[in-house]
Amino acid sequence: AAESGNLEEMLAVLVVCEWTYMGWGQAVLSAEQKEGGPKVARENFETFEWIELHSGPGFESFVDYLRKLLDREGEKLKAGSCQERLE
Repeated sequence: AAESGNLEEMLAVLVVCEWTYMGWGQAVLSAEQKEGGPKVARENFETFEWIELHSGPGFESFVDYLRKLLDREGEKLKAGSCQERLE
């Protein structure tokens, strides 16, 4: 997608990645909050920071922004232009 220089294609990749990461981060935190659930090793800086980065209201807002931007920019990819790319 990056090689294409096409914003719509790059956004499509980013939305899938970031939305998935948000789901994982939220799932880990949700499991951790349950009694007896697995705990995030706070001494493992990289893991803990990754989970903190990819969860919470701030990251949810970021993903929502990317989704809305993709929706707006995706309007430019009409059926005709998509068909041209496949040929």
